[in-house]
Amino acid sequence: MKRLLIALLLVLSVSFFAATKVVFWHAMGGAQGETLNQIVKAFNESHPDIVVEAVYIGNYNALQQKLLAGAQAGQLPTISQAYANWTAKLLQSKIVEPLNKYMNDPKIGITKEEWEDVFKAFRDNCTWGNTVYAVPFNKSLYIMYYNATALSAAGISVPKSINELLYAAKALTKDKNKDGKPDVYGFAFRTTVDTFQIFLMMRGGEIVKKDKSGKYVSAIDSPETREVLSFFKKLLDDKVAFAQGGYLNDIFGQGTVLMYIDTIAGRTYVEQSTKGKSQWAWAPVPVWKTRNVPFAGTDIIMFSTAKEDDQRDTQHNKW
Repeated sequence: MKRLLIALLLVLSVSFFAATKVVFWHAMGGAQGETLNQIVKAFNESHPDIVVEAVYIGNYNALQQKLLAGAQAGQLPTISQAYANWTAKLLQSKIVEPLNKYMNDPKIGITKEEWEDVFKAFRDNCTWGNTVYAVPFNKSLYIMYYNATALSAAGISVPKSINELLYAAKALTKDKNKDGKPDVYGFAFRTTVDTFQIFLMMRGGEIVKKDKSGKYVSAIDSPETREVLSFFKKLLDDKVAFAQGGYLNDIFGQGTVLMYIDTIAGRTYVEQSTKGKSQWAWAPVPVWKTRNVPFAGTDIIMFSTAKEDDQRDTQHNKW
């Protein structure tokens, strides 16, 4: 949570723009949403000439759909959370405001040292060419959650490699009523592009890469991609993994699945789902060829539909 607050304060100090009202669309629910509302309240109380209206959209899917619909209808907020791939898509409509002129402004901007104090991977994620279109907001790392009670009882060590993960998944999966369908799965994964990218990067593959001319081209058709998909297929064919599109913390808490990979942002939900039932812990993701995985989380973007006076005045009043 401390890291979230630091990232949030950084974002708001760089990118909030309005003379009287800033409408901020977000998808921060639960404890994160409560923290965000507290920060907004504190800012509004200390800056009576500015009103920040934080609008909770519901979840990331709902936020993405609302942004796309708002872009079509010309009804967008001042700023919004956005994943980098959302920003890339919205850039095609030329509705995302470039931030360089505000960041470099001698009166309301930030210094080169301040910007470079932000982790380089986060800065790169916000930059297209030499243009900054976003600032980092809520960022998190992928880790592996595991049921410490179950692993200890089975004498299984926490997997450190992909082969150990496969072994543990098999050893922990149980068909208690012998109906041919596991009652407990050793591993689970979400059927999302994020999950695919995590394992692809662990295998050493890429979704896109630069060609000789410096342009990004697809790298998806690769031996690494086929190995990752084959790995998922083996997990499912061997009935040692459960797969679904939604979040896994609830069935993890129920003891239906014993290991899964997600971000540290899910910690509070895991704590709630496992309370009074089992002990849980987390560990680094297993190594395949590498342990390199993408960062998760969103950035903040501003829309060109915001008035320039609003943009500059809120930049001047830093959070």
